[in-house]
Amino acid sequence: MYRETDRNRLPRPDLAERVTAWKYGPRGLILGGKTGTGKSRAMYLLLMRLLEEGHSIEGGAAVEWADRCSEVFSTRDGNGPGWMRRLTAADVWFLDDLGKQVFTERGQAAFYGLVESRIARKKPIIVTIKMTGDELAEKMSADRGEPTIRRLYEFCEVIDFGGGL
Repeated sequence: MYRETDRNRLPRPDLAERVTAWKYGPRGLILGGKTGTGKSRAMYLLLMRLLEEGHSIEGGAAVEWADRCSEVFSTRDGNGPGWMRRLTAADVWFLDDLGKQVFTERGQAAFYGLVESRIARKKPIIVTIKMTGDELAEKMSADRGEPTIRRLYEFCEVIDFGGGL
């Protein structure tokens, strides 16, 4: 369905234009707002452009990322460190619907570690989110939630699709 996205038919084509005009660099994007505002579709349009430009991209739905994280770190042959290196090395790492996943202790550590590693390597993170940063931080432990959210907001441009961030 995303492949058939027409930016002019999105609820906020002006914001979709802002998203797709984003230039690859160390600052990522946070696309926030309520369901149905066009965040994921705008992100899809941007990711398609980045692929056409030859950028490597890793990511997907945040819930799927959390499931994969549990899988690769729960067994000896899951190759969690290799998976984390691949996510860190990609030109772009994206998560759709950040906050919908359950943050296990291991998941929090992996998420924090990826955010830190990507920032240190000047690799952008692109996320969509329906909740505020404070709400997301509350889903994590105190020692990881606030620092992780602070880093995301510091190193990403925020585009509010409506509903508050």
